[in-house]
Amino acid sequence: MNRFDLIVPGKFFLLGEFSVLEKFPAIVGTIGRYTKISYHEQSQTRHIICKYGKKTESFFIDNKDSEIAKYLVQNLNDKKNFELVIDSNEMFDQNKKLGLGSSASVASGIIELINILNGSDFSLQSKINLAKDFHNNMQQAQGSGADIAGIFYGGATLIAQSECSKILMLNKYRDHFRVITTPAAKITSHAIRQFQSWANESDKNKSLLAQMGNTTNAAVDAIHQSNLSGFIDKISEFSELLKRLEMSSGIEIFTTHHQEIERIAAKYNVAYKPCGGGGDIGVMAALDPKIFTELEPKLNSLGKVLKSDLFVKGISDLLA
Repeated sequence: MNRFDLIVPGKFFLLGEFSVLEKFPAIVGTIGRYTKISYHEQSQTRHIICKYGKKTESFFIDNKDSEIAKYLVQNLNDKKNFELVIDSNEMFDQNKKLGLGSSASVASGIIELINILNGSDFSLQSKINLAKDFHNNMQQAQGSGADIAGIFYGGATLIAQSECSKILMLNKYRDHFRVITTPAAKITSHAIRQFQSWANESDKNKSLLAQMGNTTNAAVDAIHQSNLSGFIDKISEFSELLKRLEMSSGIEIFTTHHQEIERIAAKYNVAYKPCGGGGDIGVMAALDPKIFTELEPKLNSLGKVLKSDLFVKGISDLLA
């Protein structure tokens, strides 16, 4: 294969962030912001170019400081020379990294690249496991892998211990949701370590996490019954549980931007919650999507509503 291109979507947590780290379910959605990976054979060197924000890094595959280069050296059977371009610019706003899983998309794309170049036939679950391990190594943390699974499956995905499954019913409701970015962001790996220490402190903390898991399951039941109102109610309920987790653990989840967005959204009967451990993005859900036309201009000073399709195809569908 002389040349091919991959596009890997970003992700956001609809429900289940933090509690998924303790093996409770989560719902992950994809967003039409992509990491683009281009491979082509060439005669001279094995060369890698990474683009992110306003920065561009260029290095050869023997670069010992690059986790990507080291992983390719260790796992790539094909010894042909190539140029590999990894472009994550859509996951950034200028130089600001958005909390859309850019590193998870890169890790997922690298695993798919190796799968193709080696002529392997990895199962979907094997690719998810490999990408999760690679991503954790890149991040120097032990994440749940929920974002990885969501990226591979695409659309809206229920991440559970027994199996992952697509929630196809959410596709017809995609216009009822919006993702918004805010200026404040946290280092996700720090939040994960702080959470893991808190989660093991007491049975009371475990009980709160179980409530979060039950809320996620109830949301899935609602959407399977085409009960959008019930699903949105569970987003609001999960948001309240996140506030309790924040107060108990000390992890900052509801920054001042999130608090103000939530206050304004409530005036329009729109549910709102932050997403994931990074702190900079949130998701809104409304029974009447027309309300966003009036609501979105009110949020300009607090964040940026992303004009991107939600619940887009994952890697597996894009390659089919």
